[in-house]
Amino acid sequence: MTLHYATQNSATHAFKDRLDALCEGIPQLQLLTYYEHPLPQDKVDVDFQRRGRVSACAFSDKDITSRARFYLCGPGPMMQGVTEALLSRGVPRFDIFKEEFRSPIGPLTGVNRSFNVHFARSKCQATWTPSDGSLLAFGETLGISMPSGCRVGQCESCVLGVIEGHVSHLTPMLGAEDDKCFACQAVPSSNLVLDI
Repeated sequence: MTLHYATQNSATHAFKDRLDALCEGIPQLQLLTYYEHPLPQDKVDVDFQRRGRVSACAFSDKDITSRARFYLCGPGPMMQGVTEALLSRGVPRFDIFKEEFRSPIGPLTGVNRSFNVHFARSKCQATWTPSDGSLLAFGETLGISMPSGCRVGQCESCVLGVIEGHVSHLTPMLGAEDDKCFACQAVPSSNLVLDI
C-alpha cells in the first residue's frame, strides 16, 4: 500500500505526525510526500520525498499490471488529470475511486428566503433561513443526529432522502438525484420533508 501525499510545503503539511505514526505502525504502508513549493528549510528525504505534484507517472507499470486499486482524494482538476492518465495507461475505470475535497458551507449571504423543513423520523419541524447554512448544520443545531462522515472523508455518507420539496446543492454533486440530497452541501429551495 502506497500513499502519495501532496501539499505545498511544510507550512501546509496537514496530519504529518499522524501519517508518520501510521507508517511506524503499518509496515506495509509506504508514504511518498510531494512538496510543490518547498520552503528553504524543507529537506528532501526528511520533510518530503518528491518535488512537484502527484501524477499518473508516479505509479509503476507493476501497479498497473497487477490491477492495483487507485483511491484519489483531492481537488477535482487534480483527480480528473490523474484519472485520465491512468485510463490512458490501461487502468479500468472501475479500479479508480474518487472523493473530491469540498469546503463546508457557512451562512449564505444575499438570499432572503426561508423555508419550513420537516425532519420526518425525528418529528422535528423548523424554519430554515440562509444564516442556518447547510441542511447538515441546520439539523445539528436542532439536536438531530445527522449522518456526517463526509467531514472525515467518507463522502456521500450525509445523503438524505427528500420525501417532499426541492433542494439546491451549492457545489456540483455527481450522482445528485431529485429524491436525495447531500446534506453537507444542500440548502432548501422550497419547503421540505426529509427522511431522517
